[in-house]
Amino acid sequence: MCWCCCCCKVQCIPFRVLEISAMSFAVGIALMQYVYIDVWTWFVNSYTRNVLAAAVCCALLLVFAACIVMLLFRESKVSRFRKISLLCYFICFMGFLLPLAFLQPAAAALRSDKFFLYNTGSDGPKAAVNPFVFKCWLFQIHPDFADPDTRTYVYKNVSETPPKNDCGDWSRDYEPYLELDVHLPQNKSSTGAGEGGKYPLLFHVHGGGWSVGDKSLAAMSFGHWTSRGYAIVSSQYSLRCYGHDAATMQADLADAFHFVEERADELNLDFSRVTAIGESAGGHLAMLLGYTLKATSDPAKNAFRSVFNIYGLADMERWDRDGWTSGGSKGTAFPCDEEGSLIQDLAGGCSEEQLKAISPVHYIDENTPPTISIHGTMDSLVSYQQSTALHATLDEAGVDNYLISCPGWDHVLDVGYFGPQQLLRYALQRLLAVDSNAPEVAGGEEEAWGWGIYAAVVLSSVFALAAGVFIHYMDRFKGGEGAVAMNLSDKSRLTLGVDGDGVGSDGVGSDGVGSDGVGNDRL
Repeated sequence: MCWCCCCCKVQCIPFRVLEISAMSFAVGIALMQYVYIDVWTWFVNSYTRNVLAAAVCCALLLVFAACIVMLLFRESKVSRFRKISLLCYFICFMGFLLPLAFLQPAAAALRSDKFFLYNTGSDGPKAAVNPFVFKCWLFQIHPDFADPDTRTYVYKNVSETPPKNDCGDWSRDYEPYLELDVHLPQNKSSTGAGEGGKYPLLFHVHGGGWSVGDKSLAAMSFGHWTSRGYAIVSSQYSLRCYGHDAATMQADLADAFHFVEERADELNLDFSRVTAIGESAGGHLAMLLGYTLKATSDPAKNAFRSVFNIYGLADMERWDRDGWTSGGSKGTAFPCDEEGSLIQDLAGGCSEEQLKAISPVHYIDENTPPTISIHGTMDSLVSYQQSTALHATLDEAGVDNYLISCPGWDHVLDVGYFGPQQLLRYALQRLLAVDSNAPEVAGGEEEAWGWGIYAAVVLSSVFALAAGVFIHYMDRFKGGEGAVAMNLSDKSRLTLGVDGDGVGSDGVGSDGVGSDGVGNDRL
Protein backbone atom coordinates (compact mmCIF):
# COMPACT_ATOMS: atom_id res chain seq x y z
CA MET A 1 0.00 0.00 0.00
CA CYS A 2 1.15 3.54 -0.51
CA TRP A 3 -0.30 7.02 -0.21
CA CYS A 4 -1.12 7.98 -3.78
CA CYS A 5 -3.83 10.44 -2.81
CA CYS A 6 -3.98 12.93 0.03
CA CYS A 7 -7.42 11.76 1.15
CA CYS A 8 -7.54 8.00 0.48
CA LYS A 9 -5.27 4.94 0.37
CA VAL A 10 -4.79 3.59 -3.11
CA GLN A 11 -3.30 0.21 -3.89
CA CYS A 12 -0.20 0.57 -6.02
CA ILE A 13 -1.41 -1.75 -8.75
CA PRO A 14 -0.67 -0.84 -12.38
CA PHE A 15 -4.26 0.00 -13.23
CA ARG A 16 -4.66 2.49 -10.39
CA VAL A 17 -1.29 4.08 -11.10
CA LEU A 18 -2.16 4.50 -14.78
CA GLU A 19 -5.58 5.86 -13.93
CA ILE A 20 -4.17 8.39 -11.47
CA SER A 21 -1.61 9.52 -14.07
CA ALA A 22 -4.27 9.96 -16.74
CA MET A 23 -6.62 11.69 -14.33
CA SER A 24 -3.85 14.07 -13.22
CA PHE A 25 -3.13 14.92 -16.84
CA ALA A 26 -6.81 15.63 -17.53
CA VAL A 27 -7.13 17.78 -14.42
CA GLY A 28 -3.97 19.67 -15.38
CA ILE A 29 -5.24 20.39 -18.89
CA ALA A 30 -8.59 21.52 -17.50
CA LEU A 31 -6.93 23.91 -15.05
CA MET A 32 -4.57 25.30 -17.70
CA GLN A 33 -7.58 26.77 -19.47
CA TYR A 34 -8.07 29.22 -16.62
CA VAL A 35 -4.55 30.58 -16.25
CA TYR A 36 -4.59 34.39 -16.37
CA ILE A 37 -1.48 35.28 -14.37
CA ASP A 38 1.04 36.53 -16.89
CA VAL A 39 1.22 38.11 -20.31
CA TRP A 40 2.39 34.89 -21.99
CA THR A 41 -0.22 32.56 -20.48
CA TRP A 42 -2.61 33.41 -23.30
CA PHE A 43 -0.87 30.77 -25.42
CA VAL A 44 -1.34 28.06 -22.77
CA ASN A 45 -4.92 29.21 -22.20
CA SER A 46 -5.98 29.22 -25.84
CA TYR A 47 -4.00 26.18 -26.97
CA THR A 48 -5.46 23.95 -24.28
CA ARG A 49 -9.01 25.15 -24.98
CA ASN A 50 -8.92 24.96 -28.76
CA VAL A 51 -6.47 22.13 -29.48
CA LEU A 52 -6.23 19.80 -26.47
CA ALA A 53 -9.62 20.11 -24.77
CA ALA A 54 -11.72 18.21 -27.30
CA ALA A 55 -9.25 15.32 -27.47
CA VAL A 56 -9.10 15.06 -23.67
CA CYS A 57 -12.91 15.19 -23.45
CA CYS A 58 -13.18 12.33 -25.90
CA ALA A 59 -10.59 10.35 -23.93
CA LEU A 60 -12.59 10.88 -20.77
CA LEU A 61 -15.74 9.65 -22.47
CA LEU A 62 -14.21 6.72 -24.33
CA VAL A 63 -11.63 5.32 -21.94
CA PHE A 64 -12.69 6.23 -18.45
CA ALA A 65 -16.38 5.54 -18.94
CA ALA A 66 -15.60 1.98 -19.98
CA CYS A 67 -13.14 1.52 -17.11
CA ILE A 68 -15.63 2.83 -14.59
CA VAL A 69 -18.31 0.40 -15.81
CA MET A 70 -15.97 -2.56 -15.38
CA LEU A 71 -14.89 -1.43 -11.94
CA LEU A 72 -18.43 -0.91 -10.75
CA PHE A 73 -19.30 -4.50 -11.71
CA ARG A 74 -16.12 -5.88 -10.18
CA GLU A 75 -16.00 -4.02 -6.84
CA SER A 76 -18.30 -5.04 -3.98
CA LYS A 77 -18.86 -1.40 -3.14
CA VAL A 78 -17.92 1.98 -4.55
CA SER A 79 -14.62 2.83 -2.89
CA ARG A 80 -13.55 6.25 -1.79
CA PHE A 81 -11.01 6.29 -4.60
CA ARG A 82 -13.73 5.59 -7.16
CA LYS A 83 -15.95 8.32 -5.78
CA ILE A 84 -13.12 10.85 -5.93
CA SER A 85 -12.10 9.79 -9.42
CA LEU A 86 -15.67 10.09 -10.68
CA LEU A 87 -15.86 13.57 -9.20
CA CYS A 88 -12.57 14.55 -10.87
CA TYR A 89 -13.78 13.29 -14.26
CA PHE A 90 -17.00 15.25 -13.91
CA ILE A 91 -15.17 18.44 -12.90
CA CYS A 92 -12.74 18.06 -15.82
CA PHE A 93 -15.51 17.58 -18.34
CA MET A 94 -17.45 20.56 -17.03
CA GLY A 95 -14.23 22.60 -17.01
CA PHE A 96 -13.74 21.90 -20.70
CA LEU A 97 -17.33 22.78 -21.56
CA LEU A 98 -17.48 26.02 -19.57
CA PRO A 99 -15.46 28.15 -22.07
CA LEU A 100 -17.74 26.88 -24.84
CA ALA A 101 -20.79 27.86 -22.78
CA PHE A 102 -19.34 31.36 -22.55
CA LEU A 103 -19.34 31.52 -26.37
CA GLN A 104 -23.00 30.65 -26.80
CA PRO A 105 -24.40 34.20 -26.28
CA ALA A 106 -22.00 35.48 -28.96
CA ALA A 107 -23.03 32.65 -31.29
CA ALA A 108 -26.72 33.38 -30.71
CA ALA A 109 -26.20 37.10 -31.36
CA LEU A 110 -24.46 36.32 -34.66
CA ARG A 111 -27.57 34.47 -35.79
CA SER A 112 -29.88 37.34 -34.88
CA ASP A 113 -30.59 40.68 -36.48
CA LYS A 114 -28.07 42.26 -34.09
CA PHE A 115 -25.43 41.26 -36.62
CA PHE A 116 -25.53 43.81 -39.42
CA LEU A 117 -24.70 41.22 -42.10
CA TYR A 118 -27.28 38.66 -40.96
CA ASN A 119 -29.39 39.08 -44.10
CA THR A 120 -26.96 39.40 -46.97
CA GLY A 121 -29.47 38.99 -49.78
CA SER A 122 -29.19 36.76 -52.81
CA ASP A 123 -25.45 37.33 -53.15
CA GLY A 124 -24.71 36.20 -49.60
CA PRO A 125 -24.45 32.90 -47.72
CA LYS A 126 -27.40 31.07 -46.24
CA ALA A 127 -28.73 32.73 -43.08
CA ALA A 128 -29.62 29.41 -41.45
CA VAL A 129 -26.01 28.38 -40.94
CA ASN A 130 -24.93 27.82 -37.33
CA PRO A 131 -22.01 29.96 -36.16
CA PHE A 132 -20.97 27.35 -33.58
CA VAL A 133 -21.48 23.59 -33.89
CA PHE A 134 -20.61 21.64 -30.73
CA LYS A 135 -20.35 18.25 -32.46
CA CYS A 136 -17.70 19.70 -34.76
CA TRP A 137 -15.65 20.89 -31.79
CA LEU A 138 -15.86 17.52 -30.06
CA PHE A 139 -15.65 14.99 -32.89
CA GLN A 140 -13.87 16.59 -35.83
CA ILE A 141 -10.22 17.20 -36.53
CA HIS A 142 -8.67 20.05 -38.47
CA PRO A 143 -9.69 19.53 -42.11
CA ASP A 144 -7.03 18.88 -44.70
CA PHE A 145 -7.41 21.48 -47.41
CA ALA A 146 -5.75 21.51 -50.79
CA ASP A 147 -2.57 23.54 -50.71
CA PRO A 148 -3.08 26.92 -52.36
CA ASP A 149 -1.19 28.00 -55.43
CA THR A 150 1.38 30.18 -53.62
CA ARG A 151 3.54 32.70 -55.43
CA THR A 152 6.24 34.72 -53.70
CA TYR A 153 7.35 38.16 -54.86
CA VAL A 154 9.93 40.68 -53.78
CA TYR A 155 7.89 43.86 -53.68
CA LYS A 156 10.32 46.33 -52.17
CA ASN A 157 14.04 46.88 -51.66
CA VAL A 158 15.21 48.35 -48.35
CA SER A 159 18.55 49.32 -46.81
CA GLU A 160 21.40 46.83 -46.79
CA THR A 161 21.73 47.09 -43.01
CA PRO A 162 19.00 47.82 -40.45
CA PRO A 163 19.13 50.91 -38.19
CA LYS A 164 19.50 48.50 -35.26
CA ASN A 165 19.20 44.80 -34.57
CA ASP A 166 17.50 43.80 -31.33
CA CYS A 167 15.62 40.88 -32.85
CA GLY A 168 15.53 37.45 -31.29
CA ASP A 169 15.06 33.91 -32.48
CA TRP A 170 11.37 34.39 -33.26
CA SER A 171 12.00 37.23 -35.71
CA ARG A 172 12.73 36.70 -39.36
CA ASP A 173 16.29 37.20 -40.54
CA TYR A 174 17.01 40.62 -41.95
CA GLU A 175 17.22 40.90 -45.73
CA PRO A 176 17.65 44.05 -47.86
CA TYR A 177 14.23 43.45 -49.40
CA LEU A 178 10.64 42.66 -48.38
CA GLU A 179 8.56 39.79 -49.76
CA LEU A 180 4.90 38.92 -50.01
CA ASP A 181 3.00 35.74 -50.74
CA VAL A 182 -0.05 35.53 -52.98
CA HIS A 183 -2.13 32.43 -52.22
CA LEU A 184 -4.50 31.54 -55.04
CA PRO A 185 -7.18 28.81 -55.22
CA GLN A 186 -6.17 25.57 -56.87
CA ASN A 187 -9.76 25.04 -58.01
CA LYS A 188 -10.45 27.72 -60.58
CA SER A 189 -14.22 27.22 -60.27
CA SER A 190 -14.33 27.90 -56.50
CA THR A 191 -17.46 29.51 -55.10
CA GLY A 192 -15.93 32.78 -53.98
CA ALA A 193 -14.99 33.92 -57.46
CA GLY A 194 -16.99 36.95 -58.47
CA GLU A 195 -17.88 38.50 -61.80
CA GLY A 196 -15.58 37.34 -64.56
CA GLY A 197 -14.20 34.58 -62.34
CA LYS A 198 -11.94 36.95 -60.41
CA TYR A 199 -11.07 36.19 -56.83
CA PRO A 200 -11.98 38.49 -53.95
CA LEU A 201 -8.95 39.25 -51.84
CA LEU A 202 -8.03 38.94 -48.17
CA PHE A 203 -5.10 41.24 -47.42
CA HIS A 204 -3.59 39.59 -44.35
CA VAL A 205 -1.19 41.30 -41.93
CA HIS A 206 0.62 38.97 -39.54
CA GLY A 207 0.92 39.65 -35.82
CA GLY A 208 3.86 39.24 -33.48
CA GLY A 209 4.17 42.40 -31.40
CA TRP A 210 5.55 44.35 -34.39
CA SER A 211 8.87 42.51 -33.83
CA VAL A 212 8.48 38.78 -34.47
CA GLY A 213 6.90 36.53 -37.03
CA ASP A 214 6.84 36.44 -40.81
CA LYS A 215 4.30 36.54 -43.62
CA SER A 216 3.34 32.89 -43.02
CA LEU A 217 2.38 33.50 -39.37
CA ALA A 218 -1.40 33.23 -38.99
CA ALA A 219 -3.92 31.52 -36.74
CA MET A 220 -6.45 31.44 -39.57
CA SER A 221 -6.31 28.67 -42.15
CA PHE A 222 -5.31 30.03 -45.54
CA GLY A 223 -6.37 26.75 -47.14
CA HIS A 224 -9.91 27.13 -45.82
CA TRP A 225 -10.41 30.38 -47.72
CA THR A 226 -8.52 29.54 -50.91
CA SER A 227 -10.57 26.34 -51.18
CA ARG A 228 -13.64 28.61 -51.25
CA GLY A 229 -12.38 30.81 -54.02
CA TYR A 230 -10.65 33.64 -52.16
CA ALA A 231 -7.12 34.84 -52.75
CA ILE A 232 -4.91 35.85 -49.84
CA VAL A 233 -1.99 38.25 -49.80
CA SER A 234 0.31 38.07 -46.80
CA SER A 235 3.18 40.51 -46.71
CA GLN A 236 6.35 41.13 -44.77
CA TYR A 237 6.86 44.57 -43.27
CA SER A 238 9.72 46.31 -41.49
CA LEU A 239 10.00 45.24 -37.87
CA ARG A 240 10.37 47.34 -34.75
CA CYS A 241 13.34 45.27 -33.53
CA TYR A 242 15.21 46.34 -36.66
CA GLY A 243 14.64 49.99 -35.77
CA HIS A 244 11.42 50.80 -37.67
CA ASP A 245 8.28 52.58 -36.48
CA ALA A 246 4.61 52.00 -37.23
CA ALA A 247 4.52 54.65 -39.96
CA THR A 248 7.22 52.72 -41.86
CA MET A 249 5.26 49.49 -41.44
CA GLN A 250 2.13 51.22 -42.75
CA ALA A 251 4.03 52.50 -45.78
CA ASP A 252 5.46 49.03 -46.47
CA LEU A 253 2.00 47.48 -46.44
CA ALA A 254 0.64 50.20 -48.73
CA ASP A 255 3.47 49.45 -51.16
CA ALA A 256 2.61 45.74 -50.98
CA PHE A 257 -1.04 46.53 -51.72
CA HIS A 258 -0.16 48.61 -54.79
CA PHE A 259 2.36 46.01 -55.99
CA VAL A 260 -0.35 43.33 -56.07
CA GLU A 261 -2.91 45.76 -57.48
CA GLU A 262 -0.68 46.37 -60.49
CA ARG A 263 -0.72 42.62 -61.15
CA ALA A 264 -4.42 42.11 -60.48
CA ASP A 265 -5.23 41.03 -64.03
CA GLU A 266 -2.31 38.62 -64.15
CA LEU A 267 -3.36 37.07 -60.83
CA ASN A 268 -7.08 37.25 -61.61
CA LEU A 269 -7.88 39.33 -58.51
CA ASP A 270 -10.98 41.44 -57.89
CA PHE A 271 -9.70 44.64 -56.28
CA SER A 272 -13.22 45.93 -55.72
CA ARG A 273 -13.57 43.22 -53.05
CA VAL A 274 -10.57 43.55 -50.75
CA THR A 275 -10.78 42.97 -47.01
CA ALA A 276 -7.97 43.89 -44.62
CA ILE A 277 -7.49 41.36 -41.82
CA GLY A 278 -4.89 40.90 -39.11
CA GLU A 279 -4.30 39.51 -35.63
CA SER A 280 -2.96 41.48 -32.64
CA ALA A 281 -0.23 43.79 -33.97
CA GLY A 282 -1.39 42.77 -37.44
CA GLY A 283 -4.93 43.83 -36.50
CA HIS A 284 -3.61 47.26 -35.55
CA LEU A 285 -1.77 47.62 -38.86
CA ALA A 286 -4.69 46.21 -40.87
CA MET A 287 -7.03 48.84 -39.36
CA LEU A 288 -4.47 51.60 -39.84
CA LEU A 289 -4.07 50.66 -43.50
CA GLY A 290 -7.78 49.98 -44.06
CA TYR A 291 -8.87 53.33 -42.62
CA THR A 292 -6.27 55.46 -44.41
CA LEU A 293 -5.46 53.94 -47.81
CA LYS A 294 -7.51 55.36 -50.67
CA ALA A 295 -8.48 53.64 -53.90
CA THR A 296 -6.17 54.26 -56.84
CA SER A 297 -9.09 54.73 -59.23
CA ASP A 298 -10.98 57.11 -56.92
CA PRO A 299 -9.05 58.91 -54.16
CA ALA A 300 -12.36 59.78 -52.48
CA LYS A 301 -13.03 56.12 -51.74
CA ASN A 302 -11.29 53.68 -49.47
CA ALA A 303 -9.16 51.02 -51.08
CA PHE A 304 -10.68 48.34 -48.82
CA ARG A 305 -14.23 47.12 -48.89
CA SER A 306 -14.13 46.00 -45.23
CA VAL A 307 -11.84 45.41 -42.25
CA PHE A 308 -11.69 42.42 -39.90
CA ASN A 309 -9.84 43.19 -36.69
CA ILE A 310 -8.73 40.24 -34.56
CA TYR A 311 -7.91 41.60 -31.06
CA GLY A 312 -5.86 44.44 -32.51
CA LEU A 313 -4.82 47.67 -30.82
CA ALA A 314 -6.98 50.64 -31.82
CA ASP A 315 -5.82 53.52 -29.60
CA MET A 316 -2.20 53.93 -28.52
CA GLU A 317 -3.08 56.77 -26.16
CA ARG A 318 -5.13 54.58 -23.84
CA TRP A 319 -3.07 51.40 -23.95
CA ASP A 320 -1.60 52.09 -20.52
CA ARG A 321 -5.05 52.60 -18.94
CA ASP A 322 -6.84 49.51 -20.19
CA GLY A 323 -4.83 46.54 -18.89
CA TRP A 324 -6.76 44.38 -16.43
CA THR A 325 -3.75 42.30 -15.32
CA SER A 326 -0.48 43.42 -13.79
CA GLY A 327 1.35 41.35 -16.38
CA GLY A 328 -0.76 42.51 -19.30
CA SER A 329 -0.63 45.74 -21.25
CA LYS A 330 0.59 47.82 -18.32
CA GLY A 331 4.35 47.74 -18.13
CA THR A 332 4.69 46.24 -21.61
CA ALA A 333 4.45 49.44 -23.59
CA PHE A 334 4.56 52.22 -20.99
CA PRO A 335 5.78 54.54 -19.69
CA CYS A 336 6.40 56.03 -23.10
CA ASP A 337 9.27 58.28 -22.02
CA GLU A 338 11.48 55.32 -21.08
CA GLU A 339 14.26 54.69 -23.56
CA GLY A 340 13.44 51.76 -25.81
CA SER A 341 9.78 51.49 -24.79
CA LEU A 342 7.54 49.81 -27.32
CA ILE A 343 5.13 52.69 -27.70
CA GLN A 344 7.93 55.21 -28.18
CA ASP A 345 9.55 53.05 -30.86
CA LEU A 346 6.25 52.64 -32.71
CA ALA A 347 5.12 56.25 -32.51
CA GLY A 348 8.55 57.83 -32.92
CA GLY A 349 7.90 59.87 -29.78
CA CYS A 350 5.43 60.44 -26.99
CA SER A 351 3.50 63.54 -28.04
CA GLU A 352 -0.27 63.41 -28.41
CA GLU A 353 0.02 63.99 -32.15
CA GLN A 354 2.51 61.16 -32.58
CA LEU A 355 0.34 58.71 -30.67
CA LYS A 356 -2.79 59.70 -32.59
CA ALA A 357 -0.96 59.31 -35.89
CA ILE A 358 -0.61 55.56 -35.37
CA SER A 359 -4.01 55.02 -33.70
CA PRO A 360 -6.67 53.68 -36.12
CA VAL A 361 -9.51 55.03 -33.97
CA HIS A 362 -8.53 58.62 -34.86
CA TYR A 363 -9.03 58.00 -38.60
CA ILE A 364 -12.67 56.92 -38.34
CA ASP A 365 -15.27 58.94 -40.26
CA GLU A 366 -18.47 58.26 -42.17
CA ASN A 367 -16.47 56.77 -45.07
CA THR A 368 -14.67 54.18 -42.95
CA PRO A 369 -15.16 50.61 -44.26
CA PRO A 370 -17.48 48.26 -42.32
CA THR A 371 -15.54 46.68 -39.48
CA ILE A 372 -15.89 43.49 -37.47
CA SER A 373 -13.74 42.70 -34.44
CA ILE A 374 -13.37 39.62 -32.29
CA HIS A 375 -11.86 39.99 -28.83
CA GLY A 376 -11.63 38.06 -25.56
CA THR A 377 -12.87 39.88 -22.49
CA MET A 378 -9.93 38.54 -20.44
CA ASP A 379 -7.24 39.55 -22.94
CA SER A 380 -4.04 40.04 -20.94
CA LEU A 381 -2.05 41.67 -23.74
CA VAL A 382 -4.42 43.95 -25.69
CA SER A 383 -7.28 44.85 -23.39
CA TYR A 384 -10.88 44.25 -24.35
CA GLN A 385 -11.59 47.96 -23.77
CA GLN A 386 -9.60 48.70 -26.92
CA SER A 387 -12.30 47.06 -29.01
CA THR A 388 -15.25 48.47 -27.06
CA ALA A 389 -13.87 52.00 -27.50
CA LEU A 390 -13.22 51.34 -31.20
CA HIS A 391 -16.77 50.19 -31.88
CA ALA A 392 -18.28 53.02 -29.85
CA THR A 393 -16.44 55.43 -32.15
CA LEU A 394 -17.63 53.52 -35.22
CA ASP A 395 -21.21 53.78 -33.92
CA GLU A 396 -20.84 57.52 -33.48
CA ALA A 397 -19.62 57.84 -37.07
CA GLY A 398 -22.52 55.76 -38.40
CA VAL A 399 -20.25 53.00 -39.73
CA ASP A 400 -21.56 49.42 -39.95
CA ASN A 401 -19.68 47.44 -37.36
CA TYR A 402 -19.93 44.47 -35.04
CA LEU A 403 -17.93 43.33 -32.01
CA ILE A 404 -17.82 39.60 -31.26
CA SER A 405 -17.19 39.40 -27.51
CA CYS A 406 -15.77 36.15 -26.16
CA PRO A 407 -16.24 36.15 -22.36
CA GLY A 408 -13.43 34.53 -20.42
CA TRP A 409 -11.07 34.21 -23.40
CA ASP A 410 -7.53 35.57 -23.49
CA HIS A 411 -5.24 36.79 -26.28
CA VAL A 412 -4.85 34.67 -29.44
CA LEU A 413 -8.24 33.08 -28.85
CA ASP A 414 -8.35 31.89 -32.47
CA VAL A 415 -5.61 29.26 -32.15
CA GLY A 416 -6.79 26.01 -33.70
CA TYR A 417 -9.74 25.41 -35.99
CA PHE A 418 -12.68 25.36 -33.58
CA GLY A 419 -13.94 27.38 -30.62
CA PRO A 420 -13.84 31.15 -31.35
CA GLN A 421 -12.34 30.38 -34.75
CA GLN A 422 -15.77 29.02 -35.76
CA LEU A 423 -17.39 32.37 -34.87
CA LEU A 424 -14.63 34.20 -36.71
CA ARG A 425 -15.15 32.20 -39.90
CA TYR A 426 -18.90 32.63 -39.70
CA ALA A 427 -18.65 36.42 -39.43
CA LEU A 428 -15.87 36.77 -41.99
CA GLN A 429 -17.79 34.65 -44.47
CA ARG A 430 -20.64 37.15 -44.30
CA LEU A 431 -18.36 40.14 -44.42
CA LEU A 432 -16.90 38.82 -47.64
CA ALA A 433 -20.44 38.41 -49.03
CA VAL A 434 -19.74 35.29 -51.04
CA ASP A 435 -22.09 34.33 -53.83
CA SER A 436 -25.23 32.22 -53.56
CA ASN A 437 -23.27 28.99 -54.06
CA ALA A 438 -21.63 29.36 -50.64
CA PRO A 439 -21.42 26.19 -48.53
CA GLU A 440 -24.41 25.39 -46.36
CA VAL A 441 -22.23 25.01 -43.26
CA ALA A 442 -20.12 27.97 -42.15
CA GLY A 443 -16.45 27.68 -41.37
CA GLY A 444 -15.78 24.38 -43.11
CA GLU A 445 -17.60 22.25 -40.54
CA GLU A 446 -18.78 20.07 -43.39
CA GLU A 447 -15.16 19.06 -43.98
CA ALA A 448 -13.37 16.03 -42.54
CA TRP A 449 -16.45 14.45 -40.97
CA GLY A 450 -16.37 10.63 -41.20
CA TRP A 451 -16.35 10.40 -37.40
CA GLY A 452 -19.81 8.83 -37.05
CA ILE A 453 -18.37 5.68 -35.51
CA TYR A 454 -16.51 7.90 -33.05
CA ALA A 455 -19.78 9.44 -31.90
CA ALA A 456 -21.43 6.02 -31.70
CA VAL A 457 -18.68 4.66 -29.44
CA VAL A 458 -18.92 7.67 -27.15
CA LEU A 459 -22.69 7.39 -26.85
CA SER A 460 -22.40 3.65 -26.25
CA SER A 461 -19.86 4.26 -23.49
CA VAL A 462 -22.10 6.80 -21.81
CA PHE A 463 -25.06 4.41 -22.06
CA ALA A 464 -22.96 1.56 -20.65
CA LEU A 465 -21.87 3.76 -17.76
CA ALA A 466 -25.43 4.71 -16.92
CA ALA A 467 -26.58 1.09 -17.20
CA GLY A 468 -23.69 -0.15 -15.06
CA VAL A 469 -24.41 2.34 -12.31
CA PHE A 470 -28.12 1.50 -12.38
CA ILE A 471 -27.59 -2.29 -12.26
CA HIS A 472 -24.93 -2.00 -9.56
CA TYR A 473 -27.13 -0.04 -7.20
CA MET A 474 -30.20 -2.12 -7.98
CA ASP A 475 -28.29 -5.24 -6.93
CA ARG A 476 -27.18 -3.58 -3.72
CA PHE A 477 -30.63 -2.45 -2.67
CA LYS A 478 -32.59 -5.45 -3.96
CA GLY A 479 -31.44 -7.89 -1.25
CA GLY A 480 -31.92 -5.45 1.62
CA GLU A 481 -30.64 -6.07 5.15
CA GLY A 482 -31.52 -9.76 5.05
CA ALA A 483 -29.06 -10.39 2.26
CA VAL A 484 -26.37 -8.51 4.14
CA ALA A 485 -27.03 -10.56 7.29
CA MET A 486 -26.87 -13.80 5.29
CA ASN A 487 -23.54 -12.78 3.81
CA LEU A 488 -22.18 -12.07 7.26
CA SER A 489 -23.46 -15.42 8.60
CA ASP A 490 -21.91 -17.34 5.73
CA LYS A 491 -18.63 -15.55 6.22
CA SER A 492 -18.57 -16.35 9.93
CA ARG A 493 -19.20 -20.08 9.38
CA LEU A 494 -16.35 -20.26 6.93
CA THR A 495 -13.83 -18.65 9.24
CA LEU A 496 -14.71 -19.94 12.76
CA GLY A 497 -12.38 -22.58 14.17
CA VAL A 498 -9.38 -21.81 12.00
CA ASP A 499 -7.34 -20.89 15.08
CA GLY A 500 -7.07 -23.16 18.09
CA ASP A 501 -8.52 -20.57 20.47
CA GLY A 502 -11.66 -20.22 18.40
CA VAL A 503 -10.66 -16.88 16.89
CA GLY A 504 -11.38 -16.77 13.14
CA SER A 505 -9.47 -14.89 10.50
CA ASP A 506 -12.25 -12.36 10.41
CA GLY A 507 -11.47 -11.37 13.94
CA VAL A 508 -14.45 -13.08 15.68
CA GLY A 509 -13.23 -13.57 19.28
CA SER A 510 -14.25 -15.98 22.04
CA ASP A 511 -16.29 -13.22 23.60
CA GLY A 512 -18.42 -13.19 20.46
CA VAL A 513 -17.39 -9.72 19.32
CA GLY A 514 -15.35 -9.41 16.14
CA SER A 515 -13.88 -6.54 14.17
CA ASP A 516 -16.81 -6.77 11.82
CA GLY A 517 -19.18 -5.87 14.62
CA VAL A 518 -20.93 -9.28 14.91
CA GLY A 519 -22.06 -9.73 18.54
CA ASN A 520 -22.24 -12.83 20.78
CA ASP A 521 -26.01 -13.12 20.41
CA ARG A 522 -25.62 -13.86 16.67
CA LEU A 523 -23.09 -16.64 16.98
